Parts: sequence; C-alpha cells; structure tokens
Amino acid sequence: MKKACRATNGFSLVEIVLAGALFTVLVTTMAGALIYSKDTTASTGDNSRAVLLAEEAVEALKNIKDADFAQLTDGTHGLQLTNEWNLTGSSDITDNFFTRSIEIASVDTDRKIATTTIVWNPREGVTSTYELGVRLTNWRAQNTSTTSTPDNEATYLDVNTSTSYLSNNDTRIYGTTV
Repeated sequence: MKKACRATNGFSLVEIVLAGALFTVLVTTMAGALIYSKDTTASTGDNSRAVLLAEEAVEALKNIKDADFAQLTDGTHGLQLTNEWNLTGSSDITDNFFTRSIEIASVDTDRKIATTTIVWNPREGVTSTYELGVRLTNWRAQNTSTTSTPDNEATYLDVNTSTSYLSNNDTRIYGTTV
C-alpha cells in the first residue's frame, strides 16, 4: 500500500503565530533590559557624583578649620570657592542638579560636628539624599587644663643608649640606662 504524498510547502498558521509571539517576547525583554540598564547607569553616576560632592565638602571644611577654626560657625551653610573655601548662605547648587548643605554644630569650644547633605531629583517625584558626617577639632588650641604632677611621678624620662647593644639572637637589649 502506497501512502499519498502531500506537499508541505510553507508555514502553517500556528507556526506563524508562535514565531510572532516568541519574537514579541524577545523584543520586549531586550527593550526592558536596555531601559533598566540605562536608568541604573544614570542612577549610579548620580550617586557617585553625590559622594564626591560630600567628600569635597569634608575636605573644604578641613581646609577652613586649619586656616581659622573660628570660621566654622554653627548653623547651615553652603560652600563657595574663591581662591579659598568659604562658608556661604544655607546651601550651594552644583551642576544645576545637586543641592549641598552643611550643618555645623558645636560639641565644645574646640570641637565641632559637621554633616554634609547632598539632595538631588533623579526623576520627577523622586528625591535622593546622601549624608556624610565629620568631626572637626581645633588642634591648635592650647590645653588650658591645669594639671599638676604628683610627687611620685617624673616630669621627664632620660634614657642613655650610648652603650646599648642587642644579644646574639636579637631578643634582649643590654647596656641601657634609665
């Protein structure tokens, strides 16, 4: 018995529908991945820029502190660079996108805490914030505390090492006079 031979040229309607659906899913997935990666890249760049602006503020505060600790007044400030860093206003704007404000508070007369806050709007209705804090000390301040040396405590230590030498295995020091 011979089988009838049918010509099977072309695609059936079911194959065409399945191929179209598969193509649509692949194109939609690829487009979504591209859009997501673009948003993620932009977000990462904005976050990195915010971190750099906050670190710049900390370094500027250290420069101001080293020049004149009294310039670090309590309150909210911005930064301005004109030959040297200065505190100005209540905030400063960078690249017309990031707003930087620095909150300074006294711990005591020779110590301050500064918190730098960077705020930006990556897209409408969304606000992002990055904060970085630093402690600043007036290292040039004189120690005004009056402490006296007790009678049983030395005011200095004199060590004579002119005749000192190490043992053969470098574990002991000989000939040192205190």
